Amino acid sequence: MPLRPWTIPVLVTSLVLAATAVLILTAPTAHSAPPPAAPHSEIASSGDESR
Repeated sequence: MPLRPWTIPVLVTSLVLAATAVLILTAPTAHSAPPPAAPHSEIASSGDESR
């Protein structure tokens, strides 16, 4: 199958969408709960949750 000019962009877009879907489905809902104003507390809480 010969490569067409739109083949690479389509593959990249599909890979990005697939990766985003996997991250959204696998990411815990509590990860988005902390406010973005305190990223240090989010990192600490996520570290405690992993253990």
